[in-house]
Amino acid sequence: MVAAYNSGEGVKDNIMSNNVVVDNQNGIIVAADLPNTVAANNSVIGNTILDNGEGAVVVHSNAAGDVVTGTSITNNVISGNGYLPTLEGIIVGGEDPAPAVAVTYTTISGNAFQDESIGIIIVNAQNTLVGGNTMAPSVQQPINGTVTQIAPPTSTTTIAQTTTIAQTTTVAQTTTIPQTTTIAQTTTVAQTTTIPQTTTIAQTTTVAQTTTLTQTSAAPAPDQTGTILGAVAIVLALIAIALGFVMSRRSPAAKLAA
Repeated sequence: MVAAYNSGEGVKDNIMSNNVVVDNQNGIIVAADLPNTVAANNSVIGNTILDNGEGAVVVHSNAAGDVVTGTSITNNVISGNGYLPTLEGIIVGGEDPAPAVAVTYTTISGNAFQDESIGIIIVNAQNTLVGGNTMAPSVQQPINGTVTQIAPPTSTTTIAQTTTIAQTTTVAQTTTIPQTTTIAQTTTVAQTTTIPQTTTIAQTTTVAQTTTLTQTSAAPAPDQTGTILGAVAIVLALIAIALGFVMSRRSPAAKLAA
């Protein structure tokens, strides 16, 4: 049972999972009992709930000011719960009659029902989401009340796996190698050096020299002294003639003066 009894406080975010609940006065209860208490976001997951009185899972508010919301009921096996003549699997709702506040936003999915008169009963509840449940033919009435049908839940499998390998390998190894090394070494150096050397120097020096001297001697120039003197005499004669001509052209006065 998850139930709130202290005013102004409550039970929140609890998970009830993997339990086997058999032959009890009640199955699993999520409730706000005293006024102004809260039961919020609690989950009932993967339980086997068989042959319990009143109901397999009961979600309810009992008094004014209670808040019961966000309950999730998923993947449970539910069979033979409730009081004869009416067997009830899951019961969701506020205490009837009022003043209890309606239960809100309950999700019911993926559950398997059998041997129940009513699989799911809704009384004074709002926004109840139902989908993907399995009802056996032995369930006379799958749902009684107003619900909102939803798609079946998708299956999510989480596997947390830790592998620890502690390995110690001890190898004791002894290796014996018998070893014999024989080195037979013979070094023979037979060396014969023969240098046949013949030096032949054949040298012939031939100097062929021909000197041809060609000399031409010109005859001595004739004596030109007489020619030069004759030319000088001619020049002087021409000067004398020129002076005589100049003198003949002078005025009479100049001549008298002379």
